[in-house]
Amino acid sequence: MDQKDTSKPIERHKQIQSPQPLDLDKPDEYKNQLELPKPAIFSQKFIHQNSIVPILPSPKPQPPRSQPKPKQKLPITDQELQKNQQKYPIALFLGSAGVGKTSIITTIFSGYISNLKEFQLYPARIEDSLIYNFVDTKAFDFESNIDEREQQIKLYQSIFYKYPNKVGQLFVVVNFERTDLMKKKLLSIYKFFRKFSSIISIIVTDIQLSDNQEQSEKDLKKNFQYFKAQNIIFVRRDTQGDELLSKLKNSLNKIQDDYEFDLTDTIFEKEDEEETKRLQDQLMQRFK
Repeated sequence: MDQKDTSKPIERHKQIQSPQPLDLDKPDEYKNQLELPKPAIFSQKFIHQNSIVPILPSPKPQPPRSQPKPKQKLPITDQELQKNQQKYPIALFLGSAGVGKTSIITTIFSGYISNLKEFQLYPARIEDSLIYNFVDTKAFDFESNIDEREQQIKLYQSIFYKYPNKVGQLFVVVNFERTDLMKKKLLSIYKFFRKFSSIISIIVTDIQLSDNQEQSEKDLKKNFQYFKAQNIIFVRRDTQGDELLSKLKNSLNKIQDDYEFDLTDTIFEKEDEEETKRLQDQLMQRFK
C-alpha cells in the first residue's frame, strides 16, 4: 500500500518579502545577514562632467637613447701642429741654472718628446682654440762673462727676429728657497726684460719644500709685487702635465692682429747696419 506524500508543495509564486529594518540595539539578530555590496568609488582622474573617461593604453616602452660618446682628448702635440708651428704664439721659459724650467717643459711633453733642445719651438695644444709654442732656453747668465752674454743674446735674437711679434708670454722660473735669494735671481733676468713686464709671469718650483705652503704662497705674492707679474704660479715637484697646463693657461695671452713685440731700446735690438756704416763713414771723414 502506497505511503501518503506528506511533503509540502513548492510555492513557486510566493512573493519575496522585503528585508526588515535592522535594529541596532539587537546586533545578534542581523550579524549573520549578508552585507550589501559597497558602491564603487571612481577616482577623480576618471570622472569628468559625470562621465567616465576611458583609460588609454600605456605607451610602448622606447629603447634607451644612445648616449653621445665622450669627446676624445686630442694629443698635446702632433705632426700637424709641428708642421704649422710658425703660426702659433711663443712662450719662453727663462731661468738660471737648476731652477727647474727644463723639467716643466719635459713634464708637459712627457711621452711626446724624448730629447728636448734649447731655443726650439715645441707646439702644445692647451685647448682646441689655444695652441702655444713652448721654448726652453739656456741657463740665463748675462753678467759673469761678456762673451757668454753676447752668445746668449744672439740665441734670443734667433727667436725674436725669426718669429717677429710672436712672443706672447715670458715665464721667469725660480726655485723655492730664501726669499732674498729668489728675488735676486728674478731681478737678474727681469732687468733685461723690464719693457715686457705686462707679459711676464713668475713660476715658483719646488713649493712642496715649504713648511706651510699656503702661507708661503701668500708671502711670496706680496714680496714679488715689485715685478708687476701677470701671474705667479706655484708648482710642486710631483705636479703632472695636465695640471701644469691648467696652471699656465691663464698666462697664455691670445695675440691680436695689432700685437707688437717691440725690441727697440732693449739689449736684444739688432744694430741698424746701414746706420752704423753711415756713422763710421762720418768718423772717417773727420780724420782725413
